[in-house]
Amino acid sequence: MLISKPPIMRTLYKPFTRFGLLLFLLGFTLPYISLQAQVVEVTPVFPKVSDNVTITFNATEGNGALTGISPVYAHAGLITSESQNPSDWKHVQGNWGTPDPKVLMTSLGNNRHSISYNIKDFYGVNDGETVESLAFVFRNANGSVVGRAADGSDIFYPVYPDDVAFQSVLLSPESPSLALFQNEVLYIKGATSQDADLYLRDNQNYLYHTYGNLIEFNLTVHEPGNHEVCFIAIRGTDTLTQCFNYTVIVNVQQEDPPAGREYGLTVLNDSTTYFQLYAPNKAFVHLIGDMSNWNLREDFQMKKSLDGTTWWIEVTGLDKGSPYNYQYVVDGTLRIGDPYSTLILDPFDDSSISSETYPDMPQYPYGKTTGQVTSFVLGPVETIPPLSPKPEKKDLVIYELLMRDFIAAHAYQTLEDTLDYLQRLGVNAVELMPVQEFEGNQGWGYNPSYHMALDKYYGSDDAFRAVIEACHARGMAVILDVVYNHAFSQSPLARLYWDGANNRPSAENPWLN
Repeated sequence: MLISKPPIMRTLYKPFTRFGLLLFLLGFTLPYISLQAQVVEVTPVFPKVSDNVTITFNATEGNGALTGISPVYAHAGLITSESQNPSDWKHVQGNWGTPDPKVLMTSLGNNRHSISYNIKDFYGVNDGETVESLAFVFRNANGSVVGRAADGSDIFYPVYPDDVAFQSVLLSPESPSLALFQNEVLYIKGATSQDADLYLRDNQNYLYHTYGNLIEFNLTVHEPGNHEVCFIAIRGTDTLTQCFNYTVIVNVQQEDPPAGREYGLTVLNDSTTYFQLYAPNKAFVHLIGDMSNWNLREDFQMKKSLDGTTWWIEVTGLDKGSPYNYQYVVDGTLRIGDPYSTLILDPFDDSSISSETYPDMPQYPYGKTTGQVTSFVLGPVETIPPLSPKPEKKDLVIYELLMRDFIAAHAYQTLEDTLDYLQRLGVNAVELMPVQEFEGNQGWGYNPSYHMALDKYYGSDDAFRAVIEACHARGMAVILDVVYNHAFSQSPLARLYWDGANNRPSAENPWLN
């Protein structure tokens, strides 16, 4: 029913869950809970460590890899007060690759699977250990197919203290920003830890009111443009507000990009940038980032070339010298970094990179998006100095090294300090095993995800440039070991056209297969 505006009360705006805020204070954080809430449903909604819980996994959500597969097994762990980062699961249950009956889920039909247990007993939680979150991935019997969140990350759900305060959570939609077509129906679901007056508001129009601890509403979207929907819970003098945004797609403007423009990011002047993405057979694409306040907006919908292969947009009003982060959102759901990125931020890997290795590293926009993010500073185009004379190919004495193993600090600065040693050996060429952005931090680099970005685990681009210049000053060549065709699932070139059912690039992928 339509209702009048609720009374003004003291408002506690809640852009993060309690869990996300706590992890942020501990030094790491996880995506906003509503991003993953449709992949798993937990009953009760606000579980405590002593509770009996039911976990329901929807195999069609997230990466969708387990759609149509049965039986499904949970791989379950905890993030506790003893965890160092989101990958540091404790009390892991389930023997990977085996049909372990302890984590066998019950098929509910329609690609839904459930498992029930007591949190403390199931995981064997130690006395004095604080449980912050449940952690999951799901798999088939031998572990060859894995269900994860939409961006390929693990799935988390918060565990609350026994004396949980008045809390609210937005359970659906799964994203803080969406693109919808006119007359599309959007399912909205929110919950509170205690009974309260619950409201839904679209921009300034109040849509629905109920009293209790759960609100559900089907919103048929009509009005074009940008919308903010807020779930408002009022109990006594406290008001909790959870919001998400959506934009209504009316049409896609078709126009060829300006002649001569390249793919990726182009800085046009001190306040204007140009973005271009190759993505044939997609319905619509948005640019999101600091310039759009991380919302899908009508004014940041990209134009499509007349042949339907290329998406582009020009953005003005930016500040020279300021850092900006951005992503492309394809067909309203798929969030990717720019394939032509030179600097990538990662919500999980970055927490393991020290300030000694990468001073003043840009910070990931936690709570605003998921997946890898492109970062840049709006500044002048760098001029590239001429290359120093290098040894003839027939005279090369090459030392191949993996940054991770050659020096414990795995940092370009330390490599620069070690050049005397290499030169005393008679080396006149240093060959670096791949230093482009690859999956995770610990690896040989032969699984690249962003071919033009340096992996930050070895240091900044300035430090990389410095070690090259130091080599050249000694008459030493620098050779980069590269692979181009081993792109893995984190790569936007793979994710743009991915066959989730078979866990591989799809047949229509223009780069792979």
